[in-house]
Amino acid sequence: MSDHIELSVMKALCKRANTQYSRTLLSHLVKGDQKQLVLIDKPSVISSSREFAVNYMLYSLLRKWTGLETGIDTRSAALSSWLAAESKCRETNGRLTRLLFCSEPQGNEKTFRRISAIKRKIEEVLGNQPNFVKTFESCRWSNGATFDMRRGSTIAQKISSDRTVTREALPLAIAVLEADPHWIEAITGYFPVGPTSLIRPCKIVKGSRFLTVPKDAKTDRCIAAEPTMNTFMQQAVGREIRRRLKRFGVDLDDQSLNQNLAFEALVEDLATLDLSMASDTISKAVIWNLLPPAWANLLEQLRSAWTRVDGKWVYLEKFSSMGNSFTFELESLVFWAVAKASCDEVGLPQGKVGVYGDDLIVPQAADDVLREMLDLLGFTVNAEKSFGSGSVFFESCGKHYHNLEDVTPVYQKTLIRRSGPELVRFHNRLWRWAARDRVGRVKLVVDSLNMIRKYAETIITKGELPYQPPMEGDFGFIIDKYDDRPYKRSYGRRYRVYQYTVPLQIVDDDLQNLSYYSYRLRVSHRLTVPSFLNGHPKGYYSKEGKGFYRLSNKYIEDPVL
Repeated sequence: MSDHIELSVMKALCKRANTQYSRTLLSHLVKGDQKQLVLIDKPSVISSSREFAVNYMLYSLLRKWTGLETGIDTRSAALSSWLAAESKCRETNGRLTRLLFCSEPQGNEKTFRRISAIKRKIEEVLGNQPNFVKTFESCRWSNGATFDMRRGSTIAQKISSDRTVTREALPLAIAVLEADPHWIEAITGYFPVGPTSLIRPCKIVKGSRFLTVPKDAKTDRCIAAEPTMNTFMQQAVGREIRRRLKRFGVDLDDQSLNQNLAFEALVEDLATLDLSMASDTISKAVIWNLLPPAWANLLEQLRSAWTRVDGKWVYLEKFSSMGNSFTFELESLVFWAVAKASCDEVGLPQGKVGVYGDDLIVPQAADDVLREMLDLLGFTVNAEKSFGSGSVFFESCGKHYHNLEDVTPVYQKTLIRRSGPELVRFHNRLWRWAARDRVGRVKLVVDSLNMIRKYAETIITKGELPYQPPMEGDFGFIIDKYDDRPYKRSYGRRYRVYQYTVPLQIVDDDLQNLSYYSYRLRVSHRLTVPSFLNGHPKGYYSKEGKGFYRLSNKYIEDPVL
């Protein structure tokens, strides 16, 4: 085990699998040719479900692992894809503008009819006018990075600092700020009495900041770090769209609908589709031509029209991207409308439709029409991850099925740096994968599970290794035999487990206290209740910041198997 534990486990799995596919992977591992591990083709679905499940797990296990030494500049690869998406949006903007507003040859009746059908679906969800008062009651902070703040910055920092905002969003930001007297007190130190206007409420910036985060071994993921106040208000619009979509059966808080439809796809004749660079190819012309004008104008005010890439400002052809806090809801809305319109066109208005971001599911009869509509709007279907008529394999929202068998693979994205908790999660992912088909998979993983626990012994030197029975959570290494653990009536059996602890931080600074207090009044469920004295919090205990794992004893009831 001189190399990474992940590679050692991969070698053990390939030796146990002993298929033609696993032998090919093993030869690359032995040679140290790690680049080939991410370039090798996906295993063929023309095989038994059991063989495919094994090969597919081996294919997926390290494909997204950031520890592979491939020699690929992942940031450059991501930037190239981002520039290609901008070029795609530029072409879509020009094409749709010429098509819809300029004189074009006759014969576009079908196109106009499809655009109108999609617009009607979106208008059913949103209505003609947004309710500004109700919408902006839902403004929230996230822990993501903003234009001027790193990921993980505290709520107090975002509330009390010199907040950034685009010039277009400034009027809305002022309206939100001046409607919250407690926030004004957190900024100025004075509680306003009567009408109040802030002289300099925010710092104006030109747009967002381009950055990348790890995605897989071949490329990074592009993110737009939006100005702080833009993000705060984008959250409100995203939550409002999410709430309205639920009325039409699209629950973006629950992936189970898409996962269940992926299971039913084979017998219900459904098609599962995934899009390439979906959020980066939402062009401005698509939004302005599909959304009601009042909604499009609101989103336009809150988006960033420019982004700073390596110190240079770039004017965006896309409407929004990852990092914008309403992008996920907006793309879900557009794709749902396109999917429903395609079903209507083929005479299946009640056809089963599942939408979660860019994961789409429609009846196979509507598959071709859906692809045509997506192409019209400038979106590209990912052929590698899309399946329809004649396929026995379907996937959506992280669940994968082959001939109705669950073949969802195991992923190991992060590098295990002598981390006990990460070893536990790696071990349990393999255990749960094997548990889905105990007849054939247990023998495949037994060497690997023993190897992980043996490696853990070199890290965890104080006391026994953490263990847990077969159940949800990753408190410790899952074991089958749990009836020999010490038992305490009404408490359960005692285990040595990992527990995640977040240290409580005493906040003495009055400005931070006022910031937490103002946000506590806006979002009652997000923060712990402080002690109040004379109307203000004193000695507030914050739950922000990173925690740590520690070994401790835990009593767990025997699971019902």
